[in-house]
Amino acid sequence: MNEKFKQAASQYEAYSVKIKELQSKQAKVKEWIGKYVQKYGNQKYEGVNCYMQCRTKVTYDVKAIRKRFGKQAAKFVDDHLLFDSSIFLQLCEENGIDRNIFLKKGVCERKQEVNESKLTELVEKGKISLGDLKDCCTVEETNSLAIRLS
Repeated sequence: MNEKFKQAASQYEAYSVKIKELQSKQAKVKEWIGKYVQKYGNQKYEGVNCYMQCRTKVTYDVKAIRKRFGKQAAKFVDDHLLFDSSIFLQLCEENGIDRNIFLKKGVCERKQEVNESKLTELVEKGKISLGDLKDCCTVEETNSLAIRLS
């Protein structure tokens, strides 16, 4: 084996070990900073900005929304029909069938999802209140430490 290659591989291995050690130390420091920021609020020091950021994930129950809002749900719930067009074309060719028979074959899937921008617009206009959505969605919040270096 080439001597230069052995030397490079050895250096790579040594650097990998050092990187793992530094990452471990960095994780401990980040944990301490996170506790400090939670207790005392956002901190900034010479190009290092530390703050807690909250991310919100909302999962809508489209069935509950359709039940509660009826026809009005169509204003903010998008309804998509997904299907395998190759199977559709094959069935049409072979049998000369219409769309309704195709739908009964089960090669399509209906996907309904809340269009958040439309929903937000309706809430802002006062046509729907946030209280109306109370039992129609679940909200998950996650807090995490953000450290920005400038």
